[in-house]
Amino acid sequence: MTSIPTDAADSSPKPRDRYWRSLDELHQNDGFINDYLNREFPVAASEFPEGVSRRRWMQIMGASLSLAGAAGCRYPTEIIAPFVVRPEGRLPGETYSRATNYELAGRVYNLAVTNVDGRPIKIEGNASHPGSRGGTDAYVQASILGLYDPDRGRGDSAALLKRDERGRYQSANWDEFDTYARSLVNVAASNGGASFAVLMSPTQSPSLARMISNLRERLPQMTLCRYDGVNGDVMRVATQQAIGTPCRQSLQLESARVILSVQADILGTDPGMVRNARGFSETRNPDQEMSRLYVVEGGYSNTGVMADTRLSMRPSQMLAFLGELERQIDALTAATELDAAPPERGFDELEPSEQLAAFLEVVAADLRNGGENAVVVVGESLGADAVAAGIRINSKLGSLGRLQRFLPVADRDLGETVALPELVQRLNSGRIETLVILGDNPAFTAPGDVRLGDAIARAENSIYVGEYHDETSVRCSWSVPQSHPLESWGDCVGDDGLYGVCQPQILPLLGGRCAIEVLARMLGEDDTA
Repeated sequence: MTSIPTDAADSSPKPRDRYWRSLDELHQNDGFINDYLNREFPVAASEFPEGVSRRRWMQIMGASLSLAGAAGCRYPTEIIAPFVVRPEGRLPGETYSRATNYELAGRVYNLAVTNVDGRPIKIEGNASHPGSRGGTDAYVQASILGLYDPDRGRGDSAALLKRDERGRYQSANWDEFDTYARSLVNVAASNGGASFAVLMSPTQSPSLARMISNLRERLPQMTLCRYDGVNGDVMRVATQQAIGTPCRQSLQLESARVILSVQADILGTDPGMVRNARGFSETRNPDQEMSRLYVVEGGYSNTGVMADTRLSMRPSQMLAFLGELERQIDALTAATELDAAPPERGFDELEPSEQLAAFLEVVAADLRNGGENAVVVVGESLGADAVAAGIRINSKLGSLGRLQRFLPVADRDLGETVALPELVQRLNSGRIETLVILGDNPAFTAPGDVRLGDAIARAENSIYVGEYHDETSVRCSWSVPQSHPLESWGDCVGDDGLYGVCQPQILPLLGGRCAIEVLARMLGEDDTA
């Protein structure tokens, strides 16, 4: 705001034609004159300890801020003492390898871990294992960083945390947790477990599946929710629809002569990609008859880069594409041979509709001629109906059970499960009083329209078993540290159907427990073997 000149006709600048910083300045109050005009600095700015000059005070404060900033840029130094008693014959600083297996994001890896003085430092594939034959990927190699991640810490004095009456986390010990968890199971057993729920990811661990089965025997009416935030449950639904039992896919590409991939990144990100890449590479020897790879996808992928012929298509049209492909394969006879005559125009010179027609004609004939040596792989992102259509085509070609195999999942006998939205509905209605979450931070990975985090807070008792104090942990009343796969015992069944043992490479750094041991403590079982 500004002052208004008294003489509107006189437009020359006046001393009062300026902005006021406040109403106190306009009215020239005593507070404005004494506190601002007559003081060089604001209140308390010129008040220093006796004997300290302004210059010296600024130097001290500047140095303090600099030191505080430098200290906050790094984590405190920690000492890792791997051996209390060094094994006989072990030389300090020497490297050695130990075999192990573990499951990560729905994939089972067969690994050889390099260690120094009891500390894992490098992960590679186990070349002696028939399931991987030395293959691995960037995800599992990077997982070793999580073992030494300082953010896994759950507190200054203890790793096990519980929420007090004021809603703040405080340290706890395992004896307190054992008493608390067993009391929850005993109370829930009084009504058959109708108020008890477990939220977990799909697992290939027979031992974990056995512990869930033991819990279900104690609580036959408990709610079990199986949610996969990475791959979903499309393959389970599709195999249940096509085969009659939930299974997981295993491809034998080393025997394939013709491969059609429909929105499936079998060489890049799909489960079994390590094994698939190894098998596919064996059929690409230029000195022999090479396999042919056809790819239909909506975006570029590692598999599309390796394709002999790639067709770009919207995912919404791929189900119709599979239907037309199946119809053309049915129309062909076993005597039909692929026309080897060169086309009049190159494939890139055709119109999109002509490209689609030519692609379908060539692929259908090539697949039909390939017979049991041809396979169609459909990505799970297209839905269960599309995956079931691919299984049906392979059955007609004769490659189902040969190139495309399906192995029963380890947790197929856990009984009835509910979807994540149904679990949220039961939590919001108050039907579930106790919720146990086994890792994977579902409050963060859940779909945006499923308010799982708010629903968890409604449960009277909630236990989260996870590696980090994350979005799910802050909603639960107990935060139980989960050990890293390299520091916990376990087991898993690989893509080849072979049973493998997960053995620790190091003692738990933060006193964590695996999900199998936590469930054993809840049931009061001492032996989980």
